Amino acid sequence: MSLPSLHDLCYSQYEPSHFTQVRELFKTVWGANRSDECDAKHWNETLTGVCPGVVGLCEGQIVGFYMVWPMPFSDGQEQVMGGQPIDSMVHPNFQGKGMLRELACRCYELSNKGKLAVMFGAPNRAAYAGNVGALNWCHVGDILEYLRPLAPMSHHNVRWIEQGDRWICDSADSRLSGCTVQRDCPIDLGLQCEELSPLKRSWQVSRTAQWMNYRYRSVPDAEYYAVRLPEDRGRRGAALCGFRKSRLGMKATLVETITSDEDNRKAVISAAISWARHKGARYMVAKSTNNHPNEQLFWRGFIPFRRTALISRTLSWRCYSANPFSPKAWSLFGGAFDTM
Repeated sequence: MSLPSLHDLCYSQYEPSHFTQVRELFKTVWGANRSDECDAKHWNETLTGVCPGVVGLCEGQIVGFYMVWPMPFSDGQEQVMGGQPIDSMVHPNFQGKGMLRELACRCYELSNKGKLAVMFGAPNRAAYAGNVGALNWCHVGDILEYLRPLAPMSHHNVRWIEQGDRWICDSADSRLSGCTVQRDCPIDLGLQCEELSPLKRSWQVSRTAQWMNYRYRSVPDAEYYAVRLPEDRGRRGAALCGFRKSRLGMKATLVETITSDEDNRKAVISAAISWARHKGARYMVAKSTNNHPNEQLFWRGFIPFRRTALISRTLSWRCYSANPFSPKAWSLFGGAFDTM
């Protein structure tokens, strides 16, 4: 490649044929690749098909990439298709020259044509100024990240016994005994999510069965498990947690709690913590916006340790039941963010 110049660049809509080159760019920018299955899930196999994305090319080589990950939202009254920009990157030789802004603007045009209306993002400190200052994003709040250290499990008190396609908890603790675990998000659990009423006048991920089954499909980098309370005892509730290896050991993430009863929420979070210990995780994390009820996390030993900006942007002039630019309008948790 000759000396880089923005005048030599051309732009193209992302296609599956770009997949290999974008993965090469990912490794150059971030130092390592994820699995093919993980990238294909986010780029090529989204709810709407291939993601709205734009690549920047110099002499036939991809040197920039910007995409929006399509997601179903609810404003408390109706479902609205929106998205979250993820995996944006520019080759080191082209960074700081305005390329990312050009990629983003072109990608937003594609997203608007694809009927995506509202977006949220969680930029790092380096990207924050460019998003708010040059791309018309609005800082609407903060994302809080919580950490809970996990002590090694005492197998004398709790056992998870494998039976067919699931595990069943055997414990003297009545909160845990009889709880079950299945890999991924079972179809019936996705349908159960659809029965829960959305929060009024609040932007949240619309947990349709289609979204839940897509979002929590395991790939080699990330395994998902559904932890459920025993319904034969009059309790109905579930949690989803993900697992990924990190430099600090096995990391567990609480990505969903599915119940309208707060006592059941307490019980299912305890069961998810127990399952994480069984899997050998050294710690569990959870993310939520500062508008989401977090009392249950505090009561279960989660400690807030990091804060990230939450930004939002619209791609249409429509009016909604919830104001996407209000600091109190976003209620997001766990799996709404692409980090697990």
